[in-house]
Amino acid sequence: MLMFIWSYILILLVMTLMIFIKFNKHILLILMSLEFFVVAMFYVWFMYFSVLDVNQFISLYYLIFSVNESVLGLTIMIVIMRSEGSDYISSFSLFKW
Repeated sequence: MLMFIWSYILILLVMTLMIFIKFNKHILLILMSLEFFVVAMFYVWFMYFSVLDVNQFISLYYLIFSVNESVLGLTIMIVIMRSEGSDYISSFSLFKW
């Protein structure tokens, strides 16, 4: 049973990396794939701490930092969309900044 869970987690992580590589035209799709990766990593940590029978407050701290990271990512996306007009990666250049 434990081997099935770890293989499921590995499949989740590989799928998130494939989504990140495949859908890289919009900033919102990139942020969503990164958040899915964060959720998958939270699942990995939660299962790891459950197997070790360790206190799971560390995973709560991980969730707090991941929420902060997602808010910062959405804020940066909104700033880019207001300055450039769209969320396409190809529409803006870093030389303008």
